[in-house]
Amino acid sequence: MRIGFRVGIFPKLSETFVLNQINFLMQRGHEVVMLADAPPDALENTLADDTRAARARTTYILPRSDLLKSAYNALPFRVRRAMEARQERRLIADCDAVVCNFGWFGARMEEASKGMGAAGKLATIFHGDDMSRHLSHGNENAYDELLKSGGLFLSVNRIWQERLSARGAPDHANLIHHLGVDPEKFSFIERQKQDGDRIILTTVCRIVEKKGLATALDALNQVRAKRPELDFEFRIYGDGPLRTSLKAKATALGLNDIIRFKGMIPNAKLRKVFADADVFLHPSVVAEDGDMEGLPIAMMEAMATGLPIVSTLHSGIPELVNHGVNGFLSPEGDVDHLTKQLIHVIEDHGIRAAMGRAARQTIETDFNINTSIDRLERLLYRLVEGDFRSAGAVTPKEAAE
Repeated sequence: MRIGFRVGIFPKLSETFVLNQINFLMQRGHEVVMLADAPPDALENTLADDTRAARARTTYILPRSDLLKSAYNALPFRVRRAMEARQERRLIADCDAVVCNFGWFGARMEEASKGMGAAGKLATIFHGDDMSRHLSHGNENAYDELLKSGGLFLSVNRIWQERLSARGAPDHANLIHHLGVDPEKFSFIERQKQDGDRIILTTVCRIVEKKGLATALDALNQVRAKRPELDFEFRIYGDGPLRTSLKAKATALGLNDIIRFKGMIPNAKLRKVFADADVFLHPSVVAEDGDMEGLPIAMMEAMATGLPIVSTLHSGIPELVNHGVNGFLSPEGDVDHLTKQLIHVIEDHGIRAAMGRAARQTIETDFNINTSIDRLERLLYRLVEGDFRSAGAVTPKEAAE
């Protein structure tokens, strides 16, 4: 097949799942091309090797030179949108199928394809912000036309699938599609900690409200107060708008000796970050503006290395983390409950080891990128053949087989 991808900033460090889809489909012999808004301001050298082939097949909408970029941005929105739509129509016309990660790109492509009779070529994958914050503040009907288009709608978790169904997505084309990671890139590590060893908790994320880091700091403060003999450290890898305020909160709580803000981490060093850790702490919450997780890829990567998870009953996370088996889950924002789970996982070497093995098994069995790409490839073939264009053409069970 000739498969198109409509993307935003590309390549983007926080959206490695997009790059993984592209690279794996290229490896399987498909001709893959991308239409992107723009490259990152500075290409993250951590992704350079993985993106070389993909970037060579990418057309960027935003001009590259600063002078032309300024001129482009000065144009009225309707003019810029018309120019974008022209390139989107070309992508649709030139491809057998077009994959849109995030609902807003699916909606744009559906709008651009009007009159072409090609909307049925679109496969839209819904992730997190596109199914939460984006659908608020007067934008509730953003996907109405897309859901009528005859395309394919893939949700990374069950909650999004149910929300799309409530908005009118046809059952035969409204499917759950879990993403995955490559177990070969994240080898399992059997961690051996003894009584008295420092326990390292870690997270890798953009430092924004939905990641629940304020809750994490409050819970760790309680852990220290209740069990001062426990030796632990929390390493936060990433950056974002809340970094300064969270550092101030850590200082106010007197936690500067155990909270480490490590900044952005090169993709190539993720394996060492996870290898040095004992627990992955990621207590997600619904942000005040409605922003939610889909299913965090960094959590899957951590699990692939054998890290137990401490997280929350948020969005699709319970589909990945089985409470008491490969991790612990607390109600969102429940500091007391999270504190109890943290004390348990910090002090019990046996439970960490057992959960770590179960975490690896979960990735190998249910969140393996090879299985995920197999299914995506199979669904795209069916989309191209027209299986998703008439009600009842294929059931979710048949699509999964």
